Amino acid sequence: MLYSELENTFPPGATERGRWKTTMADMRTLGIGVEEYQIKLKRMPPSLDVLSPTYIKTVTRLDRWGTPYRYLYWEPDQYMIISAGKDKKFERANPKTYAKKVTTDLDCDIVFSNGEFIQYPEQK
Repeated sequence: MLYSELENTFPPGATERGRWKTTMADMRTLGIGVEEYQIKLKRMPPSLDVLSPTYIKTVTRLDRWGTPYRYLYWEPDQYMIISAGKDKKFERANPKTYAKKVTTDLDCDIVFSNGEFIQYPEQK
């Protein structure tokens, strides 16, 4: 069976749910690396690239839709990692304006900030 045929045997949206679940797991791993870096060096990492290989084995630079993650930080210990989601478009020009939100919209941005997801698609 070809992958395209196999994909059609899953419930509608199963492939997309897999992408956002994996993206969220990757973001959680990146967040752990950011926090370990900050604890050890008493400052925020200037980029996600500096986390490898000391804090995490490999830095995942793209979400599962192929869009680069946005990473921003502000001192002393605040950070945000953002995926543009399925539609590959970031919703906010100013990332600090994201509010805590759970949605069923798979196009929404996925936002991990200071150890927790503040915006993400609801798991079904």
